[in-house]
Amino acid sequence: MFCHLLSCFFLQVKPTDEKLRELKGAKLVIDVIRYEPPHIKKALQYACGNALVCDNVEDARRIAFGGHQRHKTVALDGTLFQKSGVISGGASDLKAKARRWDEKAVDKLKEKKERLTEELKEQMKAKRKEAELRQVQSQAHGLQMRLKYSQSDLEQTKTRHLALNLQVGTGLSPVFFFFF
Repeated sequence: MFCHLLSCFFLQVKPTDEKLRELKGAKLVIDVIRYEPPHIKKALQYACGNALVCDNVEDARRIAFGGHQRHKTVALDGTLFQKSGVISGGASDLKAKARRWDEKAVDKLKEKKERLTEELKEQMKAKRKEAELRQVQSQAHGLQMRLKYSQSDLEQTKTRHLALNLQVGTGLSPVFFFFF
């Protein structure tokens, strides 16, 4: 940052264009600045020139570029209109910056949403696998129980078969073989 010291003795200030004081919706910047001590007026006139301050952006744009002569204007929201056509600052700049921030935040939130959606899909897939596993385990348990009952039934059938074979061969009652 540079600091320039201006000597009021050597400043050549252009005279103020008095017609600019009559413009509707605008005032000379030098007229709206309060300053003390009075001898700095020349430095302020040098710095401000014929720049105008306007109530709103529309007036500032109209006065800056709308007539046959261009003027340097600034709106109360901070929008600066240079004679060269450059427009800077103001609420539109803030809105653009906010929009850029919002876009970044939205992008981050979209990425987070995608990541969380993928995590949710993985968790749902795991839950389905767990449910399938529980179902298979239940079926396996049921089959084990059927096998146990079938084996018990087979043993009883073998015993009855043996008893019947003995009865047929010996002529004794099957009850006799159970107690013997």
